[in-house]
Amino acid sequence: MPRVCPVCLKLSEDDVARCECGYSFDAGEELVGSRTVEVVRQATTEDQYEKFYAARLEQAQNEVKSLIARYGTSGWTPAQRAEIEQAIKQVEKAKADLNDQRQRTGDAQKHLEQAKTRVQLRHLDSLTKKKI
Repeated sequence: MPRVCPVCLKLSEDDVARCECGYSFDAGEELVGSRTVEVVRQATTEDQYEKFYAARLEQAQNEVKSLIARYGTSGWTPAQRAEIEQAIKQVEKAKADLNDQRQRTGDAQKHLEQAKTRVQLRHLDSLTKKKI
């Protein structure tokens, strides 16, 4: 059964002692389904959501630019004005969503760094317990 690296989530063969990212399986730190693996997954997921919200903001901004290009910068009809105002509201909402997501991504990254530190400490602890 392949090993899952708790730091980078890559699969490695059973006989591999060290992951490509440098994580040592020999330290007894393989934590499939552990809190560490969950923290890595959460950080990856939050990062993907941030990219999604950034793309959504860009799309909303492009919609406003498109409307301005189509209708000009002044002399709008009430319907055109309402359409532009609605598009601007979408930009503001997308900005707020992206800012909220950036906060969640930052929090997840902090948890990831803490998890990496825990893995490194456990690795060092296991090395000190090994008989030479």
